Amino acid sequence: MSDVEKPISLNSNASEVLPDALARSLVKQCRAHAEHYVKTLFEPLAKQLDDDLFKLAEKTQEIEKAQLYNDAMLKLRSDRAILATKFSVTYSQSLNQALDPDGLGIDTSGGDEGLSLVGDAQLEESLVINQITFKVFEEYSDELYALEQRLSLILPNLKMDEGQVPFSSGPICNAFEALLRPLDFDIKVKLAIYRSLERTLLASIGGVFDELNEVLRQAGVLPEIKRKAKKSESIERVTKSLVDTATSENSGTGGGASDDTRMVPEFHSIQQLAGLFSEVLSDDPEKQQALLTAQVTPQLVEALSGLQISNDLLEAGAELSGEELKARIKAQLSEREGAPAAGISQLDDETIDVISMIFDDLMGDDSLPDAIKALVFRLQIPVLKAAIIDRVFFAEKEHPARVLLNELTLAGQLASADDDDVIYQKIESVVICLTSEFQGNLEIFETCRLDLCNFMREQETGFQQAQLKIGEAAQQHSFEAKTRKNIAEEIAAHLLNRNAPDDVRAFLMDTWRQVLSHIMLNEGEESEALKRAEQVSKDLIWSVEPLENAEARKKLLLVVPLILDALQEGLALIGYTAAQIQAVHEMIECYHIANITGASVPSSSGQATDVSKTEPVDEIDQLLQDLENDLGLPAGDRLGQMRVSLSPSKGSDDDFDQMMKEMGFDDGMADDDAPRINDRYTILVAGLEDGAWVELADDSKVVRRVKLAWKGDAFTKYAFVNWRYKVVAEKSYYALADEFRQGNATIVEELPLFDRAFDRVFTKLMQLAG
Repeated sequence: MSDVEKPISLNSNASEVLPDALARSLVKQCRAHAEHYVKTLFEPLAKQLDDDLFKLAEKTQEIEKAQLYNDAMLKLRSDRAILATKFSVTYSQSLNQALDPDGLGIDTSGGDEGLSLVGDAQLEESLVINQITFKVFEEYSDELYALEQRLSLILPNLKMDEGQVPFSSGPICNAFEALLRPLDFDIKVKLAIYRSLERTLLASIGGVFDELNEVLRQAGVLPEIKRKAKKSESIERVTKSLVDTATSENSGTGGGASDDTRMVPEFHSIQQLAGLFSEVLSDDPEKQQALLTAQVTPQLVEALSGLQISNDLLEAGAELSGEELKARIKAQLSEREGAPAAGISQLDDETIDVISMIFDDLMGDDSLPDAIKALVFRLQIPVLKAAIIDRVFFAEKEHPARVLLNELTLAGQLASADDDDVIYQKIESVVICLTSEFQGNLEIFETCRLDLCNFMREQETGFQQAQLKIGEAAQQHSFEAKTRKNIAEEIAAHLLNRNAPDDVRAFLMDTWRQVLSHIMLNEGEESEALKRAEQVSKDLIWSVEPLENAEARKKLLLVVPLILDALQEGLALIGYTAAQIQAVHEMIECYHIANITGASVPSSSGQATDVSKTEPVDEIDQLLQDLENDLGLPAGDRLGQMRVSLSPSKGSDDDFDQMMKEMGFDDGMADDDAPRINDRYTILVAGLEDGAWVELADDSKVVRRVKLAWKGDAFTKYAFVNWRYKVVAEKSYYALADEFRQGNATIVEELPLFDRAFDRVFTKLMQLAG
């Protein structure tokens, strides 16, 4: 620590020891914070597990593997409460072990026994756990350094490193491993579950580190830590532990590498290889620095530049293995004056192999369309050249070349194979720029990245504008559809359990429903016109039902003129001619005459009646005038706003549903014949977010990538657009769910694929180290 400031202790005296009582109190407080965090961790972890296992089951084409993921998902769901409790208890035991590794009475069952016979599956599981610890440290190295320094004063006899302090991810992973052990999941499922744990930890564990540091700082334990952790020193310890653990575990098994690692090239120096990824060469800092500043052979860079622009490598799909690439490089070197006799150095040789492995993995990723893979593969030489020129390429996640590759693969997941796809064209322009212009200045990667990001932002702006128009049209359609359905429900409710003649019932369910919808859409649901039209529905139903006494007939005579006038006014709104309105009046007056006179009328079933529909139209007026005279009513009183209330409806739900079906409304959209199945696919569709990309096969099984511009509801369909922002597919809720169910639709996950390939290669190489 000669080149940095030493940490400040309680009283600026490095030899001062905390009183035992204070030390125990602080450890207790830290433990309470850590245990509370683990209790709250399980809920988001369970959700992450559910989502990840569901996606894996959805994505895989292997039925057996999909079943494994589904079974695990259901098991974790059903046992969630039990597992949450067990997780907290097991963590407390694991924390005991971390705080007091030599103590007695702590439950460590399964620890030594589980490591005594380590097979490939256990080795992979152990490697993943170590990788989680490594990534947590990488993300929170400063916080963990401060925590280590402070805890070393409280627990002076406890040996720890920054990546392995008691309150870091180690005890959590150990508790989780113990939780999974009795579940007997397949190793593929377990590794997927650990990845979910990794994501959840990385998203939240930093908060508990901050809390623990604050507790200790407030207590006066190193209130000022001026030194920031050097990642190169810390990563060395964590990575060395990872390699040592793998080596130790594998030595007791006699087992070789798994199938995934047999294709990995034989590297001469595993520590040198590790150095490529994590700035670690050996325990010797001088050798470590030598790795990062290793001399670059100018002739090698020139040879790569020659290959970079050669026509055969510019052809789409011209893939080369690591050995083939080295052969071409050596051929180029042999033509250059001053090239080293040995050809390619060991470090450069292994760099070529690593880059080849990363690109091979990337080319095998189904998330990228084949046309984009062909473009991206043409960047293997420029990326290799960047890694040789700048050795920190492997160690720095934010290296400009790596960042650009991630951005390109993100954009590539959204492109199609169409020659006029603007995203494809943009990626092609970036590839051409790099292959033709990159000579050695790494700034070109950042320039290309900024250009690509600006382009993608413009595309997103264009999509948002198109989405706004599509949304406005869909909302209007939805409003109109909801209005029509509400009107239909109101008509059905009025008719439910009423004794209305069939032709009047049909008139209300068809023609008068159109009138009500027209008024509501044009004048609003609070308009007086709508209220009058709704009242006419009730009055008409009552007026055509058989009346039981003379008092009811008197009321009918007062209501009839109002009904006929209102019908005429409403029918005119939807374009009925005078002749059509007259026909409606004659149909209804037939029932009114029968009610007033006590005669029978013909029904739609064709039964004989005593009253003919040729009865004079003015007969009701004459009867009405006679009754007014008998009652002694003043002229004009018959036009008063007398209304009759309908009795409460008592019909069955089946009757109501039948009427809704007759009016064209069913459970879902009228033109949708997809099965009404509520399962994980309907949940998936309900959870789709605006802007989500989906691969959708049309009727000819041609697959295209489309973007969700409108999330449908009960009255509108899910609308998808292409890169031109044109609606190319519309699916109802159940129809879209069925497309996913049948395998005709899959979600396109936008992932930084270069980093994913990088991580997979790193994992394979660490397995090889074991």
